[in-house]
Amino acid sequence: MHPFHDYLPQQLAEMLKKRGILVFYDPRCEFEQFVRVTWKK
Repeated sequence: MHPFHDYLPQQLAEMLKKRGILVFYDPRCEFEQFVRVTWKK
């Protein structure tokens, strides 16, 4: 896996824990698959 795929979720989780909210703006849906795989629901 690319190092970015490890780095981004870690950073986003830290921001969410620290601030309690996270807004992920991706109007072109370029990260849609990445978000689905990383945060399965």
